[in-house]
Amino acid sequence: MDSSVNKVLSFIKSERLFSPDSRIIVAVSGGADSVMLLRVLVAEGFRCVAAHCNFHLRGDESDRDQKFVESLCAELSVPLELVHFQTEEYAERHRLSIEMAARELRYEWFEQIRLKHKADCIAVAHHADDVVETFLMNVVRGTGIHGLTGIKPVAGKIVRPLLCLYRSEIEEYMRQNSYAYVTDSTNLQQDYLRNKFRLSVIPLLQSVNPSVKSNILNDIKHLRDVEALYGSYVSQLCQSLTSDGADGGRAIDVAGLLATEAPSTLLFEFLSPSGFSFTQCDDMVESASNARVGRTWSSRTHTVFLDRGVFTIKPNDETDVPDIIITADDVRSSRTVGRLSFELMAASDVRFGKGNEVAYVDFAKVVFPLVLRKWRAGDSICPFGMKGRAKKVSDILIDAKIPLSRKDAVKVLADASGRILWVVGVRSDERFSLTEKTSEAIKISVSEE
Repeated sequence: MDSSVNKVLSFIKSERLFSPDSRIIVAVSGGADSVMLLRVLVAEGFRCVAAHCNFHLRGDESDRDQKFVESLCAELSVPLELVHFQTEEYAERHRLSIEMAARELRYEWFEQIRLKHKADCIAVAHHADDVVETFLMNVVRGTGIHGLTGIKPVAGKIVRPLLCLYRSEIEEYMRQNSYAYVTDSTNLQQDYLRNKFRLSVIPLLQSVNPSVKSNILNDIKHLRDVEALYGSYVSQLCQSLTSDGADGGRAIDVAGLLATEAPSTLLFEFLSPSGFSFTQCDDMVESASNARVGRTWSSRTHTVFLDRGVFTIKPNDETDVPDIIITADDVRSSRTVGRLSFELMAASDVRFGKGNEVAYVDFAKVVFPLVLRKWRAGDSICPFGMKGRAKKVSDILIDAKIPLSRKDAVKVLADASGRILWVVGVRSDERFSLTEKTSEAIKISVSEE
């Protein structure tokens, strides 16, 4: 048996990529590496389904690749799944680079095909040179320890059986067996960052030390061990410093964080899965160190609030909550609308309690319909005790010590004239208060979920 094939089979077994009875989706571009991967797996009796993406980025060459893969699968009697992508249009619509757009498109589709065929995994043909190139690219871009551990053999349902081979070994296998494959002409151009490393940077490094690629791969092995130890320690620290926060968020104890040896790095490990950069985490730590409360930082999916000695991270509200309309008939019928319960009663039956969980307003003073909405900058009310003077809702929330992480969720109830009756659960407006002339009162309370 060919030595390269032996290496691949041993690697599959040692890394537990899949078992002899697994069903495997094999990503096949038509290049030497993916063709070798498919041929080796089929020859060894694995149950394979080939998957080919036509990204329509290279004109006739893209169609040539598709025809080659169709012919190859027919020769090997392997089922083939094909898809056509308008990659440039997708990249423009989602503001992505062509490389990133193609990556998103193909991996999402691969998973769909895996589910369709009830396959165990998706095999892609990354090899050792790809690992080296990715390592160097990440170093140049700037990265944490995770970016220094290279492309891993297993990532979810993605497996990479050829990571044990260099590109030269793959090409030699193809040459010795006279196996045909196609060449992507863009691999010979330096328009893409990876190609610059492949064609220029790595050859230059090899002129300094011919063993540079094997040395980097050995370093990556050591870094993976370090990553495992580091991850265990970070996990313990994060668990000790975090707790359930308000409204479904997570709270991070600032004092405990600042007492660690590397607070910015620890915060980055906790927040980076939510899209925060190290620069943002560094700024958070600096702000916390200098007691700059009331600050917020946002990623595409989450927001972090610094308030009263705690960092709180919450998912962003993905949808605009519509205003909710409450009619006079809703009040008369004692309906619950938008989690507010309304009850019309005789003023003489009103029994005021302590707190702000319930509001009473004079029915005759209200201009219907009412509107329940999120509070906005510029909103104001005339609180009791202010003798008719207005006060901004934002200042009322500060006085009430509403945590920064909860302020965005606060709602107000206003009437058709635009006046705010109630900052829900916080303060009422005295302009709607009951007097000796009030005959009917509206009782408003927050209903249970």
